[in-house]
Amino acid sequence: MSRLESAIFTAAGIVLVLGGLAWSGWVAGHRGHTNVAAALLVIVGAVADHTAPRCLTPSRPFGG
Repeated sequence: MSRLESAIFTAAGIVLVLGGLAWSGWVAGHRGHTNVAAALLVIVGAVADHTAPRCLTPSRPFGG
């Protein structure tokens, strides 16, 4: 992955996390309670999935 691609994925991950935190805070404020821990787990999982190096993903998972 080039430096530009890495920077783009990093920036996208940061935007995703900050946007998710803002959204979860807004929703919690309207519902009268917070569930930030669950929202963080979902956001971190999504960021990790999108920013994982593709070399760790097998190109032929079934040996074919």
